[in-house]
Amino acid sequence: MSKIDKLLLLLFVVVGIVLRFYRFDAAIGWWGDAARDYLVSYHLAEFNEALMVGHFATGISNGFYHPPYYYYFISFLIRIFESPLFATGFFTFFHSLSTLAMYGIGKELYDKRVGLLSAGLFSISA
Repeated sequence: MSKIDKLLLLLFVVVGIVLRFYRFDAAIGWWGDAARDYLVSYHLAEFNEALMVGHFATGISNGFYHPPYYYYFISFLIRIFESPLFATGFFTFFHSLSTLAMYGIGKELYDKRVGLLSAGLFSISA
């Protein structure tokens, strides 16, 4: 990987992070699934109750319940940092780093140019 390619990939990562965090607190919607996930996680963090199942998935004919690991992980972040914005920002930051994975997948399947193109497109898909 040449120096220009590394700089371009770094630029894509930085652009992805900036776009995803621009007006971050105003862009978060606390409705639907996000509100449910936060409320369940906050309840777990506040009252230390056990949760046996997660939310119900309806995409399959009979449906099923997801495991509650996601809620426990978010409640862990809420206990430590006491902020719903931090929990959301944590996932947003790691989503931004997925630009590197997009580069790797594109490079592995095709070549370096496709990897850079896919990383660039992914970085602006905020």
